[in-house]
Amino acid sequence: MPEGGCAIGRTQFAVVLLVVAASGFLGGAVSDRLKGRPAYAQEGAAAPKVVEAQEFRVVDEHGNGRASLQVSAEGDAVLQLANEDGKVRAAVLAAADGSSGVGLYDGDGNARLGLFVDPDGLAALVLADPADMTRASLGLHGGAVSPCTYATSRAPKGPSSHSRRKGSPT
Repeated sequence: MPEGGCAIGRTQFAVVLLVVAASGFLGGAVSDRLKGRPAYAQEGAAAPKVVEAQEFRVVDEHGNGRASLQVSAEGDAVLQLANEDGKVRAAVLAAADGSSGVGLYDGDGNARLGLFVDPDGLAALVLADPADMTRASLGLHGGAVSPCTYATSRAPKGPSSHSRRKGSPT
């Protein structure tokens, strides 16, 4: 961590992204085992004002998972959006601990941009290169700005795109 102190470190960034990926993987694995039969709208029936479920999954015309909204076993609300190949390209997390985050991923599934707010109000923006190495970050807590810029050649230790199931946004 560079001098001047960055309010959010690579480890915290990696933990949040790993929680998002692990929650999605777990939800996908569980939902495959609990699939029910498809529901069809009845002609003339009024649409319900509220729909409740443990998971919502959107699939394309070929049945490939493109989006999911679920609550993980840890109590985190997770929304994941995937491209045509099923690779997660965006994720939104509202964690049970009060933190929240948005992650954007490149076409190879590498985390490239993260926006986070922790339970204490720390807001942070983290930019990563294709190898999941943090290259720049900016944190704000209690009105104090904490800019940090990284330009290291150390081996990356970020989350792996292999933790996501191929072909599914979960």
